[in-house]
Amino acid sequence: MYDRDVIIPLGTDRPLSRSPKVTSWLIAANVLVAIGMLLLARFDAQRAENVIQMFAVWGGDFKVHTLLTSAFLHGGFLHLLFNMLTLWVFGPNVEDRLGRLGYLGLYGAGAAASGGLHAAFEDAAAIGASGAIAAVVGAYLVLFPRTQVRVLFFFIIIGVFSIPAWWFIAAAIAKDLLAQGLGQQNGIANLAHLGGYGFGFTTAWLLLATGRLSREPYDLFTVVRQSRRRSALRDAQFHAQAQKTRLEREAQRVAESGRADARIEAVSQARRRVVERLSRRDLDGAAAGYRALIEEFGRDAGTLGSQHMIELGKHYYAAGDYEMSVLVYERFLAAYPLDIEAASVRLLLGVLHARYLNDPVRAKVLLSEARDLGLDEEHDALAAQLLRDLG
Repeated sequence: MYDRDVIIPLGTDRPLSRSPKVTSWLIAANVLVAIGMLLLARFDAQRAENVIQMFAVWGGDFKVHTLLTSAFLHGGFLHLLFNMLTLWVFGPNVEDRLGRLGYLGLYGAGAAASGGLHAAFEDAAAIGASGAIAAVVGAYLVLFPRTQVRVLFFFIIIGVFSIPAWWFIAAAIAKDLLAQGLGQQNGIANLAHLGGYGFGFTTAWLLLATGRLSREPYDLFTVVRQSRRRSALRDAQFHAQAQKTRLEREAQRVAESGRADARIEAVSQARRRVVERLSRRDLDGAAAGYRALIEEFGRDAGTLGSQHMIELGKHYYAAGDYEMSVLVYERFLAAYPLDIEAASVRLLLGVLHARYLNDPVRAKVLLSEARDLGLDEEHDALAAQLLRDLG
């Protein structure tokens, strides 16, 4: 992981729920092996070289056991120091999330995957925990992309700064990609790093996608899904605004021709009467007035304030007039697709279509949209149960 870096990670702002025992064990094992190799090299340099030849991963003389043993050998103090520092910064959170056995499995499999990729395409020997640590960092990118990482930066200025984890990791991946693409002979196993990143990223993504690992509000899987949902909402808002603009232009054109004044005034007065009755808590009168408004001027005339429409929809529902309740709520969604109550209204519409209007197809669409927009725990459970009932 170390290549004369000018940005060195120091820690993250994500708290731990338990001590990182496996990370500590791995660091201790690497340090002990490094001390043993240092002592061996001091007393018998040739034997130390033979050990490296035997346990490093080679493309030309490949042995399966070297996929793991090479991850515990290092090419010097700085190589060991920066690898272990990176592992200490990113490893504990991943261990906390995957559990100790899962984390140990990721580390070992990441070492094997990165070493295997190096051996498949490179003839030179590769040693160091970089590939295994890259797998941990790749998983970190999926699990905690918005975590802040404290880094020591020294280039023109020197200081400690906090940056998003995905910035730091993306920069590290880009550096290895650039070095590998340019064919730089820098003594760094860039391909092994990239294999580790890819393995860790893919493993964590699959665990989230298959539900083997519970999702969190800010993991990459959820962030991407929320981004798509926001994009869909923006599209809905754009189309709603475009529709509103078209209607406004049409109303303006008709008004300019002198044919719409009377109708607009009549619609305005009818709406005002409905709102006044709602203000007086005359719900039956307001419901009757709203029905008359729709029958006389059409459904497009039935757009009131968002809270007035929710109140009317609830009243029709309580009175057993489910068709009018659906009409009011559909008008609400057409007029206010991004309102704070939009998810709850979709849930109510889903219930109406499922239980009273015998339209399971529309009900499933509405219930799924409601869950995607975000419901509280009780309502989300209700939506999930209805979806199961609807098959």
